[in-house]
Amino acid sequence: QKEEIEIQRDAIKEQRDLIKAKNENITDSIRYASNIQSAVFPPLSLLDKLLIDSFIIN
Repeated sequence: QKEEIEIQRDAIKEQRDLIKAKNENITDSIRYASNIQSAVFPPLSLLDKLLIDSFIIN
């Protein structure tokens, strides 16, 4: 029984590490996309000033 518990514990640790790595990859991707967006688009405050009398039809 002790061996079975250790096997389950090790499997859980592997799953935890896999989830942690995937979470870090997702977070890094979101941060990277945000940096690209910030570099490409002007600040929202500038858009508000430039487009004060404009609207978007969706």
